[in-house]
Amino acid sequence: MKPPKPTRTNHLILMVKHPKIGCVKTRLGKDIGMVRATQFYRHTAYRLITQLAQDPRWQTHIAIAPDTAITGWNKWPTKQKESQGDGNLGDRMQRLFKAHAPHPTLIIGTDVPAITKTHINAAFKQLHKTGTVLGPSGDGGYWCIGQTNTPRTLMLFHNVRWSTPHALKDTQANIKELANLKGKAPNLTSQLKDIDIEEDFNTSYRMKRGRWL
Repeated sequence: MKPPKPTRTNHLILMVKHPKIGCVKTRLGKDIGMVRATQFYRHTAYRLITQLAQDPRWQTHIAIAPDTAITGWNKWPTKQKESQGDGNLGDRMQRLFKAHAPHPTLIIGTDVPAITKTHINAAFKQLHKTGTVLGPSGDGGYWCIGQTNTPRTLMLFHNVRWSTPHALKDTQANIKELANLKGKAPNLTSQLKDIDIEEDFNTSYRMKRGRWL
């Protein structure tokens, strides 16, 4: 009799920053003010974590930057907390993938209010079919990235030009080469919009009587 296969759990990681004025959503803050941009970030991140952590189809973690904020701000609605560590965005995400291997792992940001459980579940389904998945954000970047971490953890972020319109294409090129897709494009899930400028903010978010809607 063959031994049972080890259980592999879906892991969802939300990357968050210490929500301090001047440290989050600074590009948006130049348009709408740093205080308002920070309020937006806090509300969006808290709401996303609260909603997604309730789903039993995955285990939810938050990865916090800087490392000292793990104990410095205790209002995050989950006990599964870890540090992002040093380096650029690619270095930090690669570290998170390795830390959660061999489990299927999906990493998302916390400034996309449109993310729902349906989007996360769809991304995990595609991830299990193809081994990798990306969620475009429409500005050349992406709101999620995932890999199954088997038979090995892929090094996905070599020479990615972060904070440019090329980040998605650069990551796609790495996946295409490493996963040996033989001419096929890496699998994409739904495109969602992040909130970086006042126009995005005004069309996607609003406040009424001091409460975000």
